[in-house]
Amino acid sequence: MKKILIFTYSDTLGGSETNALKIIRLSKKKKFDWLVLQSSNSELTKKIKCCNNLEKYISLECTNIKSIQIFRYFFLLFNILKKGDYKTIYAVDFIPSLFISLLKPFFTFRFISTRRNRMSWAKYYHTPFIYFIYLMSDYIETNSKSIKNELQSKILTKKKVYFLPNIILRTKNNKHKIFKNNKKYIGNVANVKEEKNIDLFLSIALRIIEQNKNVIFLLVGRDSNNGKVKNFIKKNRLFNNLIIIEDIDYDEIFSIYSALDIFLFTSKYEGSPNVLYEAMSVSLPIVASRIFANEELIDNGVNGYLCDLENENEFIEKLNLLINNKTQYNKIKNNLKKYFNEFDLTDVAIKQIQDKIL
Repeated sequence: MKKILIFTYSDTLGGSETNALKIIRLSKKKKFDWLVLQSSNSELTKKIKCCNNLEKYISLECTNIKSIQIFRYFFLLFNILKKGDYKTIYAVDFIPSLFISLLKPFFTFRFISTRRNRMSWAKYYHTPFIYFIYLMSDYIETNSKSIKNELQSKILTKKKVYFLPNIILRTKNNKHKIFKNNKKYIGNVANVKEEKNIDLFLSIALRIIEQNKNVIFLLVGRDSNNGKVKNFIKKNRLFNNLIIIEDIDYDEIFSIYSALDIFLFTSKYEGSPNVLYEAMSVSLPIVASRIFANEELIDNGVNGYLCDLENENEFIEKLNLLINNKTQYNKIKNNLKKYFNEFDLTDVAIKQIQDKIL
């Protein structure tokens, strides 16, 4: 039986990689290989390797895409595809999709590329490569309704694009041991990267903590290489009120969501964030940046709050409203429960996986 190859940039705990892991877990009767450009020692890596229907985990250890070594990586990838004899290649995001597009003429597999983000680097000099990926793809997957509508309006992509809603696989966890009684917890689940805008998260945390020592901010994700979050905690002596958890087991993630009081999401750009779906699934009130991806999910003032990225005071105002106004907090929480019960699209996602990927 021919296998399916999932190809991602890395295996670290990002939304795309996590979604790919869910696809493997939901497709127990199919065999997969997982290929990454760069490997890690994350908890997600361990989860990937433990899947009974995953036959091979492969890393190209591609550390510098711009160097002359790129030709070596193409040669390695060509041999992997040749030996694997894959039925489907599911390439997540720009670089893996570009690699597969360049090699597609030599093979007969079905090629699914993904378009999840409106990335800041997608400027005119990337456009030819993006359209080349579209041309070589058999299908283009997106978890953003706005991107889906945009691609359906273009001749090249309108018959190829399909919408894959984010998949929620809730696990039953007790409250994580880090949580204490009689404290308010505001958190985010994000690695410290430019697009996640953690500088804003930290600035908001400092101002709220100065106003209310009973509030604790929690960031679940990897710190930057220069230890931005740890240094911020040390500099401002926030050891008891700002906590980072860097390597949580993915199956424990709902032990965080279910114990938080507010979810603070400060990203500059996203596709359709897994973490917002996960937060909504446990009726966790959200204060988020006003970007198109969040506007698809949050009805401002009804099931959460949207704030301008340039207006830090607006974030502070909405957080304080949820902290201090129990009636408004419960209203948002109840609306979230109703919203998610009506619009949970996991069954739709499973059908798309069966039709397109498998």
